Amino acid sequence: MDNNKTYMYGEEGDAVRGARIGVDEEDVSPMVKKNVKRSKMKGALKVVQEILFSNLGLLIIIIVFSVWGAEMFIVLETPAERERYEAKVEVAKKISEDFNFLVNEFQRQVGSFKNPSIYDETNITQENFEKYVEEQLHQLSNQIIRGTESNYDGSIEGWTEEWTHTNSLLFVITIMTTVGYGHIYPSTSQGKMFLMIYAMVGIGLMVAFMAKVGNFYGDMLKYMYSRIFCRPCRIVRYKIENQHLRRKDRRQVHQDLVGEEDWMPTDEVMIPITINLVVILGFLMMGAYMYRELEDWDLMSSTYFCFITMTTIGFGDMVPYKSFDITSGNLSSYITTVFAISYLIVGMVVLSMCISLMQDMMAMKASALAKKLGKGKDRISLDVVSVKARKPLKSDSTN
Repeated sequence: MDNNKTYMYGEEGDAVRGARIGVDEEDVSPMVKKNVKRSKMKGALKVVQEILFSNLGLLIIIIVFSVWGAEMFIVLETPAERERYEAKVEVAKKISEDFNFLVNEFQRQVGSFKNPSIYDETNITQENFEKYVEEQLHQLSNQIIRGTESNYDGSIEGWTEEWTHTNSLLFVITIMTTVGYGHIYPSTSQGKMFLMIYAMVGIGLMVAFMAKVGNFYGDMLKYMYSRIFCRPCRIVRYKIENQHLRRKDRRQVHQDLVGEEDWMPTDEVMIPITINLVVILGFLMMGAYMYRELEDWDLMSSTYFCFITMTTIGFGDMVPYKSFDITSGNLSSYITTVFAISYLIVGMVVLSMCISLMQDMMAMKASALAKKLGKGKDRISLDVVSVKARKPLKSDSTN
């Protein structure tokens, strides 16, 4: 091969079929070089696109998007949370000061009754004192009630941080999956605006991922049911069909073209409702045992939580804080968090997939029942026949 020759391709990255054209490099026009470069870029972009929109690629994008969203909510909401904490401390100190003042004042008034020679300047009756105590305690109780609006909890320094890495990560997962536990929520205008934009993108990513993974799991379940559970039926059928055939002409199950079998094609097989229910129950119980160990819940509570989450009901009465706790920073905590996130997402995929398969099965049953009752439409299959012109015979040519 001549090293001074460059083999070029046609425009838009499509190779010229039939032959390659060898030309000298110095004779190649800039336009051709540009087209070659453009075709290479398109090929690289196509590869990147296939990777990003694969099942694994979408999962990686969702994980990165979740971590980024959690950090953004922390940045946006932490200053406001710090202000609420400072307001709470101020209210708590004022309540504590008023409480201590009333205690000292009550002690002084009680002392005036016991030692009138020492506290003779008060000159207050017991009836007036009781009325005074009632008024002061009423004011203090109202002050405490108003203090609860500033998150007053009876202590001065005590505070439970809301926007931690654990809570924020769990929060964005509930956004993207539309579960919405409601354990925390943004309180600032910028946080609410970011949530709306983030939710539109995140839910779109999650729906795309669930659709791809759901189709994959659905095809895999159909394949397993068709090639495993239906295999005994296929063997019996082939034995009947092969009775009058020679050994070399007999067909075997392993010779089937999967998806296009003559009997019960895998592409058209329907999964029974009982199989779908078993899959849902199995996945539900797997999560129940997992969260029982991770969250120290009883089995009934874990099962209840998994069902509420998989169905996206999300009451918020049970929140898996421990499963999403990454504050320790060790590898096991990250693995646990990834596993917990994966279970929540895949659980919703499995549930929606099984419900869809059950709907297909019920639709087929309804169609068969309607046809049996004479209200269905018969399917008419037509064979496509191609007609060619008859070749002229020699006798025709001689005549």
